[in-house]
Amino acid sequence: MKILLNLCLYTLLISLSACQTFPSYFTKNDHSKKPVNSIPATPNDAAIKLNGETKLDDVLPKQEKRVALIVGNANYTFAPLNNPINDAEDLSNALNILGFKVIKLHDASWEEMDNGLEQFKQELGPNTVGLFFFSGHGVQFDGNNYLLPTDLKELSARYVKHRSLTASYVLTAMESAHNTMNIIVLDACRDNPFKGGTRGLTKGLSRLQHVPNGTLIAYATSPGDVAADGRGRNSPYTKNILKFIHEPGLPIELMFKKVRNSVLTETSGEQTPWESSSIRDNFFFAGENKTRTSKEPVPTKLKAEIERLKEENKRLMNLAQLAVQRVDTLKGQLATAQKKSSKTTSAASDKKVFRNDLKSGSVGPEMVWIPAGKFKMGDIQNNGGSDELPVHIVSITKFAMGRYEVTFEEYDYFVKATGRSKPSDNDWGRGNQPVINVSWEDSMAYVKWLSAETGKQYRLPTEAEWEYSARAGTSSEYWWSDTWATKSNCNREFNRTTPVDSFEPNPFGLFDILGNVYEWIADPWHKNYKDAPSKGQNWTGNSEQRLLRGGAWSSSAAYCRVANRNKFVATEKGMSVGFRVALSQ
Repeated sequence: MKILLNLCLYTLLISLSACQTFPSYFTKNDHSKKPVNSIPATPNDAAIKLNGETKLDDVLPKQEKRVALIVGNANYTFAPLNNPINDAEDLSNALNILGFKVIKLHDASWEEMDNGLEQFKQELGPNTVGLFFFSGHGVQFDGNNYLLPTDLKELSARYVKHRSLTASYVLTAMESAHNTMNIIVLDACRDNPFKGGTRGLTKGLSRLQHVPNGTLIAYATSPGDVAADGRGRNSPYTKNILKFIHEPGLPIELMFKKVRNSVLTETSGEQTPWESSSIRDNFFFAGENKTRTSKEPVPTKLKAEIERLKEENKRLMNLAQLAVQRVDTLKGQLATAQKKSSKTTSAASDKKVFRNDLKSGSVGPEMVWIPAGKFKMGDIQNNGGSDELPVHIVSITKFAMGRYEVTFEEYDYFVKATGRSKPSDNDWGRGNQPVINVSWEDSMAYVKWLSAETGKQYRLPTEAEWEYSARAGTSSEYWWSDTWATKSNCNREFNRTTPVDSFEPNPFGLFDILGNVYEWIADPWHKNYKDAPSKGQNWTGNSEQRLLRGGAWSSSAAYCRVANRNKFVATEKGMSVGFRVALSQ
């Protein structure tokens, strides 16, 4: 044990002197990554004291950036609230005093909340503490927590799922920035009557199952319960946050414990705030109390760092185990392929799968012929949003679709040939991983180059072609059934992209047509299917936003439905966005 401790201490001292601090859901900036709790390098002339008198400031960053997104929604048509605007205003003022850069939204629509989150994400990054606060109505449905905008027309699952901000999406956006710490505070279970009923929704919030390292999530009340709106200027929960947030030397977890006890007293035990935390280091809203005489001995800090290194080692061991499993899977696939290679029924021999040669001597993406046919396009099950209606019949002529999403290997070849900039892979690997961080304009440049290289007219698929190919002759929510199953990389089950051949293909032979990455579509965005073309052609329009289909690794299962539609500005890029190509007969 003594030998192990000495080895860990030696490793720690090396890491402190050698590691570097790098500069800082969709994000359009390429961020270099570092471990969440890594310690920046000390200056060359600095010495780490091991005499028990070392201050925490000797090894931790001198300053941290603090950014907050504060949302207060009160003016709901179905159930107005009294004080979320005051909650947002007062907490914003408090956080300004405590050194936070505050983005504040009052009575925000769904689009304003979405835009505010995008602005918030751009401010986040390494050595940053991010705080998200929401005061207003929140409901749960199918295990997801929905934070309601004030322009919600109807309190039903149909509208809430597609016109609200999910708490898990906020968490994903913050986690992807690799902040030092993430704080989410939800005063979002207000006990006001929902006029007309909730139509399948449940008041109160459910516990977020995924709490990444360095994150604290604070709830105004217990899972499934509702919180008091309060008769004063603020809700009981926010009132008590404001009461304790300025107290010097009060660690964040102890602060929320004081808030909980105070709310319990004020509500006579009716409301019990609670937290879910994975933070490792102390955080003080008002700063550490410098008048304290006790000093943290170095061994305590070293012990914490040793524990962090153990966790990192555990993570690497898990990755190694996954790699071994992956090798075994590939061996099995190779054996199967060798057996099939002698049969005339293989994909290559019957010419269902093909690749066109490039002038430069390489080959283009693997393509699959999609047969002609008719299908019902849109929200057949009536579980989506108004943008998926009306359901209409579309005829599709035979065409070819990329068997896989375009990979980094294929896109990097294009980059080398044209001198364009390489997109970031978020340290997830290139090669057989789907290309990410590419805009609609980037994808159009790729298909134009591919057409010139092959002499064939490659393009992005139209929206109708994409949905027809994704359904592959089915009429269910997903191509396999109406029930979600782990047949694609969605629902944050892997927390990153996976190689494009990791899951089974759909009946048309297309891999990852749902999940892994959103796929750019040729058509511009239209708010619904009124007057949509019936022959599967590109639906022209003037919108600057382009369609995304298929959902992604970071999406909830509802967003990976075949009928689900999304949009993004053509010039924007994201770590959940890629594309696949199409080719006319």
